[in-house]
Amino acid sequence: MSLAVAAMAIAAGIIGSSYGVYDDGGRIAGGFLPTVTAAIVAITALIDARARFFSPENPESEKKKAAVDIFGRNQKTRNRQLVAVLILTVVALFLVNVIGFLFAFALLIATISYFVEKKKFIPTALITGATILVAYLVFDQFLQVPLPLGIFGG
Repeated sequence: MSLAVAAMAIAAGIIGSSYGVYDDGGRIAGGFLPTVTAAIVAITALIDARARFFSPENPESEKKKAAVDIFGRNQKTRNRQLVAVLILTVVALFLVNVIGFLFAFALLIATISYFVEKKKFIPTALITGATILVAYLVFDQFLQVPLPLGIFGG
């Protein structure tokens, strides 16, 4: 699983870097954060994969696999949710060019919250709205990073 996460992170880093890490003036561009985040995720996933590959399997790990977390999910459910989130993230990355960053990000957050995490509509709408508002204020207004606008850009 860690190698799959590393592969997805590398793909996300390549896609993110296509937006440009720095612009002509030397300022941070739209691809900086996705590229750096993808690099961090890829590195930690590779470290995790190495640790899992070289560590002997112990009997307690079988208990951990069968254990249920505070949300009532077992390891199989958590793995399925992880794969769903990774696939949805890649789809959202491809949608950024079409519908713009904020709309693709909103669609990603809403889909994960409602369908993967099984939250109700009102909390999903609040989480999505707050996340998009913070992303807009931080990146567009405060950092003045040009966000991809897709078909909505002039």
